Amino acid sequence: MSIYGGADPWSALSIPVGESEQVQFWNRDGNHYTFIRNLSAADQAYARKTLVQWLDLSLEEVGQ
Repeated sequence: MSIYGGADPWSALSIPVGESEQVQFWNRDGNHYTFIRNLSAADQAYARKTLVQWLDLSLEEVGQ
């Protein structure tokens, strides 16, 4: 999972999404300090759901 801010120069070197389970999120107005909490509500929910699946946890275990 990669989270990028559009105003972060490091995003120019973003990891290409291939055929793997790679998931990418972008906050157009974000910077180098862009986190899940800075994403849209829909992207936050998808990111958390993805992490829960990858880590084989339940939402209750992660405080959702």
